[in-house]
Amino acid sequence: MLPRFETERIAQEWIGDRVAWNLRALVLDFCIEAEKHDWSPLITCLLRTIQEDLALHGNAIHCVGRAADIRTMDIQPDAVVEVCEAINKRWEYNRGDKRNLLCAVSKEHGTGPHIHLQVNPMTKIIGWDQ
Repeated sequence: MLPRFETERIAQEWIGDRVAWNLRALVLDFCIEAEKHDWSPLITCLLRTIQEDLALHGNAIHCVGRAADIRTMDIQPDAVVEVCEAINKRWEYNRGDKRNLLCAVSKEHGTGPHIHLQVNPMTKIIGWDQ
């Protein structure tokens, strides 16, 4: 299953070359998990300009193509929790990262109910390199 996009701009960003390869893989894996709950994920934010990020008090991760926001406003809370848990059990944000950052964050933050998916250059599926 492929994600849906809130705007044409986001759809074009998805097919462009600025989105990290492992973010694309994470989003597609997220979509597979969401489908188990009859949920077709809608990406509401992918890339941001520096000005957009500053206005939203971001940390620039959207500016470099390493984050995606998924709308959860109309999604059952149990489905949100289950999909995020499945993703975070399967994906490792950064080996040895003492901050224990997660790839799927659904706590209240930002401008509305959403899941923040994030990667860095070291993010991968757990056990992928074994």
